[in-house]
Amino acid sequence: MHKLRNFTSPQRVIGVTPTSPAG
Repeated sequence: MHKLRNFTSPQRVIGVTPTSPAG
């Protein structure tokens, strides 16, 4: 579940999870 931990970095979330705040 490291993908959820990456939520700290918005840029990483964009490439990690489709539910990014910017998406």
